[in-house]
Amino acid sequence: MPTADELQSLLNYGANSGPAIDTGQFPNTQAGRYWAASRTADPAGNSAWTVDLSDGSMVRQDTATPAHIRLVYTPP
Repeated sequence: MPTADELQSLLNYGANSGPAIDTGQFPNTQAGRYWAASRTADPAGNSAWTVDLSDGSMVRQDTATPAHIRLVYTPP
C-alpha cells in the first residue's frame, strides 16, 4: 500500500470533476478516501491516514471505517 506522500504524488489538482487523479493513467478510480500505509500517532492505534482523491486532502480516519485502496508496485 502506498504512503500518504506517494498517494498525494498521484493527484491532479487541475481535474475539473470526479477524482483528482489522471483517470487516463488510473482508469476506474473512484473519488473518495484511500488508505495510506502511514499510521497516525494515535496512542490506541485505531486510526490511519487516508488521502481523499476528491480534493487531495489528507484525513485521519478510524480503521474500522471503510475506505478505498490503491495498490502500488515497486520494482526490485
